[in-house]
Amino acid sequence: MLGVACGRVEERTLAAFGIINSVESRFERCNDVSFGGVLTALAAQTANGLYSSLNDCFAEFKGYYSVIQE
Repeated sequence: MLGVACGRVEERTLAAFGIINSVESRFERCNDVSFGGVLTALAAQTANGLYSSLNDCFAEFKGYYSVIQE
């Protein structure tokens, strides 16, 4: 069983079984995100190179989320 807040269950299941490699990120309106204030730190972490070695660390992983950078 997936979590209560889990959406897009079909796509997650297909990724878990290796049928699809990843899905496109989709952001949706949400009224409340528990501990969402932590997300405000991402801009500073990104500016300090948070994603600079992503492909080196996670290139072999396949699943629901991708590590494609532009």
